[in-house]
Amino acid sequence: MITIAKSLAISVFAATLAFAGCASVNQTDTESLTLSELGKPAIGVVHEDVTTLIGERDNLYSLAALTLVNRDWQAGSETRGHNIGSVLVDNATGEIVYYARNSNKILASGCQHGEVRLVTNFLKCEGAGPYLHDYTLYTTLEPCIMCAGMLTMTQIGKVVYVQQDPDYGYTQEIIGSGNYPIYYREATVNSNFKQLLERGYKQSGDSSITKWLIGEDAHQIYNDAELALLNYKPVFEDNNAVYDKVIKFLDKELPEHFNDDMAAQCPTGKFKEFY
Repeated sequence: MITIAKSLAISVFAATLAFAGCASVNQTDTESLTLSELGKPAIGVVHEDVTTLIGERDNLYSLAALTLVNRDWQAGSETRGHNIGSVLVDNATGEIVYYARNSNKILASGCQHGEVRLVTNFLKCEGAGPYLHDYTLYTTLEPCIMCAGMLTMTQIGKVVYVQQDPDYGYTQEIIGSGNYPIYYREATVNSNFKQLLERGYKQSGDSSITKWLIGEDAHQIYNDAELALLNYKPVFEDNNAVYDKVIKFLDKELPEHFNDDMAAQCPTGKFKEFY
């Protein structure tokens, strides 16, 4: 159920679109939505078709994020944190350059979401930062307002999520309906696994999406997503290189590092000297 606050935010968002003459957020070609008439990304979420070149590309990286979480699945006591994770892609090379999983519990901090951990630590890497204009972040669950604010301030180019968060989502609509001078493009791929996750949570009747994401139903969907990725054959020839980069990333051991050990995930294996 959408709250009054969300309804108001979405109403303002719709009015803003009408006033600004922005392109429809249902378009499948995300590249056509790079800028609105105001010189900003179009407000709202672009729903990409997996049968398009861009949709297939973004789906491959999204499946990599699901696989990352699946390979360190947390059940029952949630020994590390919630089953949510993210990967960061360099748009120029197509390489996955950093990753992180939610670690709220082990670090005893409600701020340790996967997106926050990924971005704050990647920006410490040699040669990185201070902004993320030329990167795309792929995450398994729609970013909350904390993560969306951080991603906005780092001026990331694009964010793609798999599963919508009906409780803490709608963040781009809220940010975009205000007077923010910048905000990023946000997209989601209408894949089979997105539909399974969203339908599964809705039908569960569970009041907490993070609680549902430690259950066996969710785990089975994540398992199936990993198997589908490992057996995937790209439809578009241009995405063969993307698939190879995703598999190269997943062929490595992907432990969850903490604190200074996260430097090991940097492209150079080092944080900047002043760290």
